[in-house]
Amino acid sequence: MRSLAVALCVGGAVLLASGCGGGKSDDPSAVAGEDGVVGVSEQYFKGLAEGDGAKACSVLDAPSQQALIQLHSAGGNCLDAVKAAAQSLSAEQKADLTKVKVDVAEAGDESGRARVKLAADTAAIAGVGDGSYSLVRPEQHWELTLPIAKP
Repeated sequence: MRSLAVALCVGGAVLLASGCGGGKSDDPSAVAGEDGVVGVSEQYFKGLAEGDGAKACSVLDAPSQQALIQLHSAGGNCLDAVKAAAQSLSAEQKADLTKVKVDVAEAGDESGRARVKLAADTAAIAGVGDGSYSLVRPEQHWELTLPIAKP
């Protein structure tokens, strides 16, 4: 019985030590500054390319989700809208989205706002208007606000 108690204590200490370090966050939306802006942007574009609605929709603000839903006639579901968007892309376009270059024009930790500019060809693939979009960081998590272009 004593060895079980020791094993539980040691196991618990290992779990606590591994969960409490200053390691890298798996959630890029929780990372402050330019690193968070780039991480969230990359997550969105990779999710879009892969048709992974959970990945892409989780970093979009509500108005951007609704615009994406309307654009792809997805019946109120962002996950389905991302799938439809991915299905409309060629393999080359998907590959381009997974290696998108994010140019952060401004990222203010204090203001919780950021502005990003994409290359014109990437913006056209992603359906992001003129290629400029913004991010806000309410409650310490970045969200993308995309000016989704109408077809």
